[in-house]
Amino acid sequence: MGCSVEAVSTIFNIPNIFRMKISFKKQFLVIAISTFSSVALASEYRSELIVLAEQFKSPDLETQYAARRGLEMLVAKASAPNVSRGVAKINGDLLYGLRNSSVSREAKKYMLRQLALVGSNQAVSSLNRIMLGSDVLLAENARKALESIEGSRATSVLIKAFTKAGVAGQKDLIRSLGKRGDAASISLIGKSLEGADTGIAIEAAQALGRAGGERAQSLLIFQYGQIADDGLVQALERSILAIGSEDSVICLLYTSPSPRDRG
Repeated sequence: MGCSVEAVSTIFNIPNIFRMKISFKKQFLVIAISTFSSVALASEYRSELIVLAEQFKSPDLETQYAARRGLEMLVAKASAPNVSRGVAKINGDLLYGLRNSSVSREAKKYMLRQLALVGSNQAVSSLNRIMLGSDVLLAENARKALESIEGSRATSVLIKAFTKAGVAGQKDLIRSLGKRGDAASISLIGKSLEGADTGIAIEAAQALGRAGGERAQSLLIFQYGQIADDGLVQALERSILAIGSEDSVICLLYTSPSPRDRG
């Protein structure tokens, strides 16, 4: 039969100071066990991952190819539907690889590409840091991983990055937000249609055409009646037709005069 710290203390008349020490040790043990369990959960695939990462350093192309295939197979195995918490485990280990200074840039590139397939909310903060970092190649792959992760957290960091990016960066982020196609993304892209930079407006029009949906369609149709820049008009026309609804076709047939004729 179990016996509590208080009962033992009463029976043997243990002073309060010793009771506190016993209680503290008990709490410390619980925390230590919990921490160990979390680390064990996160590191289930870590040793295999690091072995594969080392292979990316080889100058032999066949070895590099084998490393890529091995990484793909490891992630597929870990994220299989029948694996308990598999996605969380492999996310944790891929993030460990990305933080590890001994892992090569090439290996990290392919780890990011795997996160584009299985990344979850737990990866968003780390991916955001890489996206905003100085390594252009890794930043691009981190952005592409973020565009694939479901949920508002990924959308929020992409939108925040957009507000701080230059023209080239904003074009990339518009493409990513267009692929997400959620309400917040569509809203930001719609505002970009009205901006002073024609290149960004064209990118926004193309992104809305790829995203589709009633909201994207209404933004495109409204803007089609407002502008005269030939390049933007053509982008709007292509995107409106890409959505392909009856309203889209009517808009193009009956908008008179043509926006480009008003320039």
